[in-house]
Amino acid sequence: MDRIVVAQKHEVKMMIFSLESEKIRQTLLHEEDCGLSVLHGESGYMNNPISVIVSVVPYEKVSSCKEAILKTDPRAFIVLENVQAAYSGNYKLRRPEDTIKTILSPCFLHADVKIWLNEVCMKEVIC
Repeated sequence: MDRIVVAQKHEVKMMIFSLESEKIRQTLLHEEDCGLSVLHGESGYMNNPISVIVSVVPYEKVSSCKEAILKTDPRAFIVLENVQAAYSGNYKLRRPEDTIKTILSPCFLHADVKIWLNEVCMKEVIC
């Protein structure tokens, strides 16, 4: 037996090495809705500066992320690693409106608070 399957959320760390890292960063953030970090380093052989994108994503998103990366840069070098656990920090991308929805649900707010939130979020708070 090579692996033991455990019933839990399975996540994968992606490390992407590419000269098109800014385009890939934008693609992952806006099209794939992935949180990420960018590390700055240098290539081993030529000592050229390179950006490395690191993202922890659910296993179900790996295929679509990989396709989006390779569509942006077919020469990108992608390393995938199984993640046993991810603690602390915001490794999942959270948009401000999602946070507001989470905080306010179920919505039992005074009308003045709803008006204030609508002005701050520039969106209507729906309860």
